[in-house]
Amino acid sequence: MRPGLRKSIVVILIILVAGGAGTLLAVQSRHSEEAVPETPARQVTTERIELAPITRAVTVEGYVESRQTLPLVAQVGGEVVYSRDAVRPGSTVSRGQLLVSIDSTDVRSEVELAETALLRGLAALMATLDTEDPMGVRPKWAAFHAAIVSGVVPDLPPIGSQRERLVLSSHGIIESYHALVRSGRTLSHHNLTAPFDGAVLTGTIPEGLAVSPGQLLVTLIDPVNLEVALSLTRDELLYLDRSSRVAVTVRSGDARASRNASALSGVLDRVAGQTERESQMVTVYVRFQNPDRLLEFLPGSFVRVDISGDPIDNALLLPRGLVNEDGTINVLEDGTLARYAVDIQGYRGDDIVVTGPALRDGMELVTTAIQIPVEGMRLSTEAVNQ
Repeated sequence: MRPGLRKSIVVILIILVAGGAGTLLAVQSRHSEEAVPETPARQVTTERIELAPITRAVTVEGYVESRQTLPLVAQVGGEVVYSRDAVRPGSTVSRGQLLVSIDSTDVRSEVELAETALLRGLAALMATLDTEDPMGVRPKWAAFHAAIVSGVVPDLPPIGSQRERLVLSSHGIIESYHALVRSGRTLSHHNLTAPFDGAVLTGTIPEGLAVSPGQLLVTLIDPVNLEVALSLTRDELLYLDRSSRVAVTVRSGDARASRNASALSGVLDRVAGQTERESQMVTVYVRFQNPDRLLEFLPGSFVRVDISGDPIDNALLLPRGLVNEDGTINVLEDGTLARYAVDIQGYRGDDIVVTGPALRDGMELVTTAIQIPVEGMRLSTEAVNQ
């Protein structure tokens, strides 16, 4: 065979082999592409975002307490000889009003004896000073004598010298004066008066009752100036702290109370102590007044307290679980997942209030929980054929 012909045959064979290999690779590539199916879109549910002003608000329940509670205890023993309206729970009292009087026959005798002895001694002293007053003390003791005669017991005048003290002691004036003060103080303990306008919370004291020293007689409360201790979560407290003003409304009854329930205005008074470590709760006191002494707001009543602050503009209220750990929410855009950063403004129970500069009305918020949300993953709101 000629050398030129052999060379042409070799070239033709090489071209045929190369073409066959190319065709084989193309067929294998096509089969390979057909073997890997396209990843289906994740089916989710969505909700249309509607931004709106949201008022900072917290509703909690508690029991009414009086801001002033005072137990009145018997300082002396004896029989009750007077009881105003047979003092009982619910009765109202006025400041300075006599509530209970305990028999004081014996102590009155002591007061009279001490007063008689003091007047006798002063009379003798004045007679002595009328004759001779080298110390010049007659004017002050004359004024003291006149006060005792009128039924007033003033402070003992200052004693200027040891000689003056000896003269007073010789007439028994110092001893009888102190006896009169002690017995008078004991006598005052037999009369129990109201220290402020209020009402009787506990205690029924009928006349004829025998009482002992230290025995609790009545407990008085102020039924007008009241407060409620409320337990708020730390998140709720911070939520309200961001507000420049706070309005408090105290309503009678529980959360199911009728719309006709009574309501009074109050104010946040104070935060007691620190946040509890385990529960993350803090006690907040709301104070309010009940000038008409409405029964539904008397101490011991169960009330609902609404606390509201300034509104948050362009805000969104959604379940806590819809906010990712990195502070973003999931949105469906053009069939894929997009994540938008939000600012947490506060909490309402199991819900969270958020805002965000990129949020706008009409966005499709993904309400299906996605364990690992990946930006750009395919999503669908309709069933996908597997």
